[in-house]
Parts: sequence; structure tokens; C-alpha cells
Amino acid sequence: MVNADLIRDLGRPDRHEAAADSLVTLGAGGVEQLVREVMDTGCPVDWRPITAVLGRIGDAGFDGLLQGLVSAPTEESRERVGFAFSRLGVWGQRRLLRPALRLSRSAPKAVPTACP
Repeated sequence: MVNADLIRDLGRPDRHEAAADSLVTLGAGGVEQLVREVMDTGCPVDWRPITAVLGRIGDAGFDGLLQGLVSAPTEESRERVGFAFSRLGVWGQRRLLRPALRLSRSAPKAVPTACP
């Protein structure tokens, strides 16, 4: 469970770095709450530092954002999660494409047909 004070401290310049490091240390255990904060339009902390933490967490953070995108209750929440995805940069794009790349590599090189 994520301590609400750690999330709040992400918005405080004097505590941001320590809070981010602590949240990253929680790993997958803190992802769900962080994604809820990204989706919450009333959250007093800007979504960008929360997204940075999710990116540092890695695959679990990415998967949490993906789940948030699917389950977001409002259009504004979906937009916020979409913006969070855009902040993941090249790593996020590669992670999003990874399943498609695996399929393309495992697809047959040539499929025989009955037509000459």
C-alpha cells in the first residue's frame, strides 16, 4: 500500500526525489494507487511526476497504466492516462509494440498458396 504522504511529497520540491525513490522501491505493490492518482482529476499532485515514477518502476508501471486506460471511468481520466503514456517516451512505445514484434518474428516467412 502506498503512503499518501509519499504521493503528496512528489509535489514538494524539497521532498520530491526521496518520495520518488521510496515509491519506486515499492515496485509493483504501489502501482495501482499511483495509477488511481493519475486518473483522479482532483489529485493535488501533478500527474507528470507520478508518471515518471511509474516509468522507473518498469513493466509493472506500464501494465498498470494500460489497465488504467482500459478501466478509466471518465473521458478525462482516459485522457490523463493517455498523456501519461506519452510521457513514457521511446521505452513506452517499445513496450507497447513488444507483443506485435514477437508475433511478426514468429510468423511464417512464406505461406504456401494453391495459386501458382
